[in-house]
Amino acid sequence: MNHNRIIGIELFAGCGGLSTRFLDAGLAIASGFEIDRRAVDAYNYNHGHRGSHGFVTDLSTLSGKTLLEFAGLRSVDFVVGGPPCQPFSIVGKRLGAADERADLMTHFVRLICELSPKAFVLENVPNLEKLGGGVVFKETTSGLAELGYSLWHNVLSAADFGVPQARKRLILIGIKGRQKVRGPEASHGGNLRPYVTTREAIGDLPDAANSGSPASTTTNQRCIAQIWSNACVPLPKDVGSAGRSTTGCIPIGYHTLFGPAAGTFRRCGQSTTTMIVS
Repeated sequence: MNHNRIIGIELFAGCGGLSTRFLDAGLAIASGFEIDRRAVDAYNYNHGHRGSHGFVTDLSTLSGKTLLEFAGLRSVDFVVGGPPCQPFSIVGKRLGAADERADLMTHFVRLICELSPKAFVLENVPNLEKLGGGVVFKETTSGLAELGYSLWHNVLSAADFGVPQARKRLILIGIKGRQKVRGPEASHGGNLRPYVTTREAIGDLPDAANSGSPASTTTNQRCIAQIWSNACVPLPKDVGSAGRSTTGCIPIGYHTLFGPAAGTFRRCGQSTTTMIVS
């Protein structure tokens, strides 16, 4: 790993959706940590050639020090992560704080405390902010603020950032010691550029293989996350090492599953996700 680059890790990584654009922007994601072995296999397929390795881990049982040892690092500049959203989603069992997975938000805060990155990005479903009177979210933001992070959060739509999908996510950004954090500004919709349609994104592709066929299975295994291309927040000037040219911003990733190659839109099997169509 080149230690002159800005370096981060991804928690609750899944197949590596959040980290994709960080890597595209020239930032280094040393490792991703995820409990699902199949997701880690996909993570390594997507990011292994870029120097990022996924590990099958239960983050509720590991310390920040152990994560650094896995990643081969002494410290990290930033952390990105999306703790499981099922407890807070408007679909499913809607158990909220009663779901044992909701406690992983507490472990995210704990790991931020132990790793002490200069910046972090957390994403989750919009309902996290309101469920149960917003208790879990309030406890999360209070805990992070007590660690010295200035915070910004908002519910953002992927469509407003050039992704052909009507999908909203709660984004929480924290920067240590910064008085005010500026969130990303929309690039599409309204008086801005027109929304990207599904036809524009994948209209040139051949029909997908039949669901369940070997070709379809391969497509799904190779599916990675297309993320927002221009959403970013300024980083403190002291992030990373001097003398290295960086983008000066953290791009905000998004779990929009579309393709076998980073930076492109590709069909993942036979997706039934709601999309913007022309």
